[in-house]
Amino acid sequence: MPDLTALLTDLRSPEADRRAQAIERAAIAVERMVHAVVLALETTGASDKEVFDRVHRFGPTMIAPVEALLHRSTDRGVRTLRALLLLRLHSRAGLDTLLAELESGGRWSVPIIEQLVQSELDFVAPRIIHRLREIPIDREEEILALLGALEHFQHSVPADVIPRIQRPGASESLRQTAIRIIEGQG
Repeated sequence: MPDLTALLTDLRSPEADRRAQAIERAAIAVERMVHAVVLALETTGASDKEVFDRVHRFGPTMIAPVEALLHRSTDRGVRTLRALLLLRLHSRAGLDTLLAELESGGRWSVPIIEQLVQSELDFVAPRIIHRLREIPIDREEEILALLGALEHFQHSVPADVIPRIQRPGASESLRQTAIRIIEGQG
């Protein structure tokens, strides 16, 4: 690994040749760091979400290595977190994994919904509606996320879903959110 202080000094040098060499040394250092991060990801389990949440800071340089890790993943939770990371990096390589996890109501449903919204993937609205039709009413956080996604995508809540969300047993918070979204559709 190059001396960081010297590298930063050379990057600010008035000499173009010195800056070019510094950029090459920096690129090599980044490649080494990416390799080290990939090694860390190989041993990171689904309970280590904090690790996955930080890897995106390496940007697009992480896409190809994480895609390779995704294809080797056997653990469902790890595969889902890798797919979430890829979507955050603007790669759709793990989108099928995320949509399958969403449909099954898995542990990562809310972060998946949030990332689908952040990624502006409005074409998933039919899948969100399907999930709203199937989801147990006690999964309030997920229902709220699903409704919020439909609202964000400016997609209507279907008439057959409304009574399900507003039925007895739904919390007041859920009912009020549903009413606000439904009234906004008008």
